[in-house]
Amino acid sequence: MLATGLAIAMFLIAFVVHVLVWRLHKPENSGVALLLLFLVVLPIAVAGLTAGLAGPDLARASVLAQAGALYLAAMAAYINTYPAIEVDSVSFKIAVAAREAGAAGLPIDDLYGVVGKDIAVRPRLKNLLAENYATLQGDRFVLSGKGRALAGFYGLVRRIYGLGMGG
Repeated sequence: MLATGLAIAMFLIAFVVHVLVWRLHKPENSGVALLLLFLVVLPIAVAGLTAGLAGPDLARASVLAQAGALYLAAMAAYINTYPAIEVDSVSFKIAVAAREAGAAGLPIDDLYGVVGKDIAVRPRLKNLLAENYATLQGDRFVLSGKGRALAGFYGLVRRIYGLGMGG
């Protein structure tokens, strides 16, 4: 129970630091910055939260190892879901437009105006460029080696699941 409490406390510290840093200045390469932030917070939080932890060294080490493992698992889950939160979700934009239309609803043809290239394409291109998955060569969007590897991995996973290569 103590390890769970420590892991939650460490995660909350990292989360608060994340929110504060992003409100002051959102980094261009947010995925890497978020990973570094959570990794830097880990030893600082461990030192601060365990300074008063009593008990034999072996018991403390066990609690710290458990708390660290839980923290790293929560960190990985959060970092993997953050990109979905960061960009405008097409589904969210559609839901907001339908809510704003009121009880009468929103005509299907009007939905196409809600989801334009500024919502669906530009943020994703910006992320791919910022994370070095692609480059702009004139007016062409070209995958880097890292981007080709990622696309290949997604293609492999989709084939394993029996999905087509579409979206």
